Amino acid sequence: MISTTTVRRATDADAPKIAELLGELGYSVHPRFILERLQFSAARSDDAVLVAEAAEDVVGVVSVHVFPVFYADVWIGRITSLVVGAHHRRKGIGKMLLSAAESFALQRRCSQIEVTSGGTHEPAPEFYAVNGYERLDQHMVKARP
Repeated sequence: MISTTTVRRATDADAPKIAELLGELGYSVHPRFILERLQFSAARSDDAVLVAEAAEDVVGVVSVHVFPVFYADVWIGRITSLVVGAHHRRKGIGKMLLSAAESFALQRRCSQIEVTSGGTHEPAPEFYAVNGYERLDQHMVKARP
């Protein structure tokens, strides 16, 4: 499967399939919302949404964003989503998408890449660990009141 899988930038036409893939992880998003996000990302050189395509079907997606930290001359890449369709998992596609996101960030002078993996997506932390990511500090969030 991986030999016939390619990674490319997402297009507007991919919005319905991306929404479907995100739905597999429990994110209920409408294709129109994804279309808006794709158009927003396309207009920014430090953002990318990449898809894995096999047999002319989108089977995975990753989004990555690059930003500078305030206190040092350091840029960070942040992966904000990565999902491979249930029928295509454990075939190397996630690794392909992760590698493409890392390349995108490294080409934009990032010295590190980070990802937050929710506790409800159980295999994800192990996937990232196997691919060289390590747990660092604590991620703290405050929701808007």
